[in-house]
This record gives sequence, C-alpha cells and structure tokens, in this order.
Amino acid sequence: MILRPMIEIEKKDVLEYLEKNNIKYVEDSTNSENDYTRNKIRNVVFPYIENEMGYNLQKSLITLSKTIMEEEAFLDDYITEIIVEDFTYDDEILPKNISIDMDKILDIYEINFKHKKGMLNRLIITLIQDITGSFKDFTSKNIEDIVELILKNVGNKKLVIKGLEFGIKNKRFYITKR
Repeated sequence: MILRPMIEIEKKDVLEYLEKNNIKYVEDSTNSENDYTRNKIRNVVFPYIENEMGYNLQKSLITLSKTIMEEEAFLDDYITEIIVEDFTYDDEILPKNISIDMDKILDIYEINFKHKKGMLNRLIITLIQDITGSFKDFTSKNIEDIVELILKNVGNKKLVIKGLEFGIKNKRFYITKR
C-alpha cells in the first residue's frame, strides 16, 4: 500500500505555507523538464485539459483513487470473512496447508460471487498471501490456471506454481507450501 498523505494538498497551498513560515522551497530541476512521461502529464496534459475543457482531471483522479481504496478495503474484508468462515488452515499464524470442500468453494463462486471470476481471483490471491506473505511472484496467468482448476473440478489434479501446490483431492481444494 502506498501512502501519500499530501496528495490532496495543492502545490499553491504548500508554497503559501512555506512562504508564510519562512521555509526555503527547493524544486528538483527535472520537474520542469518534459523528458519523463509523468512530468509531461503534469506539465502539459493536466493543464491542457483544465484550460481547454474546464475539467480538473487531477482532482478527479484523486477522488477516483480514494473510491477505489475504499472499495478495495471492503472487498478485502468480505474475502476475509469468507476465508475465516469456510477455509481450514493447518496453522493460523504460519499456514503450510489451506483447504476447503469443493462443493463449498463452488457455492461461494456461484452464490456469494455471482459467477464473477474477479472475486475468485481475489480469493486465490488472498490465500496465496496468507500462505507465502506475498503474491508478487504470481502472474495473472497463474491465477487464471488456479481458477480454471477449481471451476473444472476434476479430482486428483494439481498445479505446482512458485513452490505452492494447488490441487483437488478427496473432494477438497487445497494449497500446500512445498
């Protein structure tokens, strides 16, 4: 998670504060150069849209970012509730094995998630994070393969990805750290 506590404060407000409090302002010389895409967006695109269309794109993006963060928090809580209620962990602190009855995970997909693969992706990512501490080494293709394994529901199938085994055995979906 990236924290940007001053993202909502406009530059002019910062400059006024610095001047009022006799604090010297230093600007990185590359900020005014348009050699970098981020600078070109800040120096050319945002002002153009605001001047030509009267639309404050930067403010809209900040608002959108806040909304997305709030929705992310809600979805994370929702997924966590499902995991706590329905999944079995061999150890709550450092799990090496997580499992769930296949009928239950398919019910979650159909009833709770209304057949939305994105929610099942999020669930898988959360389980991977629980067992490894991170999912950064996993690609979207890896997640798609795991979701496909679940939805096809073929017993005694398994995938080994990045030191984790994902499979279905005895009518249970499992993730095991190898």
